[in-house]
Amino acid sequence: MDFSNVIYSLNTSQDDVLRNIVKLYIPEGRIHLDCTYSKGVFYKNLPELEPLLKSDLNPQTSDTIEANANNLPFADNSIRSIVYDPPFVFGINPPESENKSVIRKRFSSYKSMKHLFADYKRSIREFARILTPRGILVVKCQDVTDVKQYLTHVEIILQASMVGLACEDLFVVKYRNTPMIAPHW
Repeated sequence: MDFSNVIYSLNTSQDDVLRNIVKLYIPEGRIHLDCTYSKGVFYKNLPELEPLLKSDLNPQTSDTIEANANNLPFADNSIRSIVYDPPFVFGINPPESENKSVIRKRFSSYKSMKHLFADYKRSIREFARILTPRGILVVKCQDVTDVKQYLTHVEIILQASMVGLACEDLFVVKYRNTPMIAPHW
């Protein structure tokens, strides 16, 4: 049996996950909008998947539109596929802290998990507005944050179902090396 074309839901790289999602669900072969684009690191090894439209709360490239993911400047039913990868960290350093972590220096963070979940809710509502019928929403999240398991993907699926979106698939990245975690884990 030839398993070379099998798409696995457990992967060891974000690149494989994104490539597989596009192969399965996005026939035009490219993401339409990445609304949390930042510097585009997600596409570093996948330039062929670079999104057609890019937006971010704090644009880092000249071709990125400044926009909040929960208030996007696009017409209703106008976007075929969206990637949403918000910073899923919170409380890592207060804004006035001189000792900011690498993540805090690059991204903003939320005050608490409650604030992150509220942002997911607002953004998912906005995505439902701008997605075309049968549009694809790809949400990158992390279930373990701040040394606790939150089952974030379950919250996202619930919020999406409340606005009429259905969960089609779930991909999991198992890091080859130990991810950055608190030393007491």
